[in-house]
Amino acid sequence: MNLNPKSKKTSTTPEFQPLQTKDEVLKAIIDNTRTVVYVKDLQGRYLFVNPQYEITFHVRNNEIVGKTAYDIFAQKDAKTTSK
Repeated sequence: MNLNPKSKKTSTTPEFQPLQTKDEVLKAIIDNTRTVVYVKDLQGRYLFVNPQYEITFHVRNNEIVGKTAYDIFAQKDAKTTSK
């Protein structure tokens, strides 16, 4: 990886691209953590889940956005995740 912006690229390794905004930094952290991360609105509907959530619960972000835990999981499991 070439970290020196003044040097010429001599390999086929992608160049280092620094994150430009706080939003990009936050998204990179959320997308790459091993911790399950999700955001719900005040009515308990999912607004976002990170890749680790998708792996852990075998769902896709685009499949659960706008739904509640009761729409996705069995009743007993939904009750646990809604607390």
